[in-house]
Amino acid sequence: SCRNVVCRGAQAFGIIDHVQFGSSENPQIYCTYRKSVEAIIDFCNYMKVPVVGGKVSFYNETMSSPIKPSPVIGTIGLIKGRSQITKCVPTLGDTLFVLGKTYEELGGTEYTDLMGHSKYGNVPKVDLEIDRKNNSAVLALIQQRLIDFVHDCSKGGIGAALAELAISGNVGIAIDLKKIPSDCSRHDYLLFSESQSRFIIGSKQPDRVKKLLRSRRCIFSEIGEVETTKILNLHYSGKKVIN
Repeated sequence: SCRNVVCRGAQAFGIIDHVQFGSSENPQIYCTYRKSVEAIIDFCNYMKVPVVGGKVSFYNETMSSPIKPSPVIGTIGLIKGRSQITKCVPTLGDTLFVLGKTYEELGGTEYTDLMGHSKYGNVPKVDLEIDRKNNSAVLALIQQRLIDFVHDCSKGGIGAALAELAISGNVGIAIDLKKIPSDCSRHDYLLFSESQSRFIIGSKQPDRVKKLLRSRRCIFSEIGEVETTKILNLHYSGKKVIN
């Protein structure tokens, strides 16, 4: 939620929450509720972002089962001026970067749920320092007008984010998966892991983007470009993966 606000060029300054769970009389459900609240506290204390409102809803269940634990977050952001509002649509000629590292974190992802293995693998973890550093770097790129667009990688992973960009811009995108910083052992894990704190950035000033990200000691890589072909071309060092 905070990364969505950052992608528009705004600094997050408050969140609201709506935590929805089954019966709090069930010890397992109460535990998930407590852990969710503690996670919100930990994040907001670290980022110095206050919780300005919220709601708790229990007993959301049928005779057969409760709903999944559902902490819902909305973020309020402040933007310095209209010129800082940033698009999430790629343009022709953009050089593409990925900011952040992808780990083999498939637990609870859209991909493993679709494949019927929702409990497979590690659940994505948030490194709060990296999250703050990457958010700050994106805002700096926007404020210095070095980028044409930025898109966060979240639900569905990098694969879903790249598809959304190609469709929204009605453009082709060519990506070398080998250049994406990761520790993934398979292409599908790389594409659909939902590791945290990652962004896809497009710029016509790639050298200046690299200089800023290096100065902030961010993990990033130049991974491809926007093309006129209207084809999503994902390859691994020239070997076709998705086309």
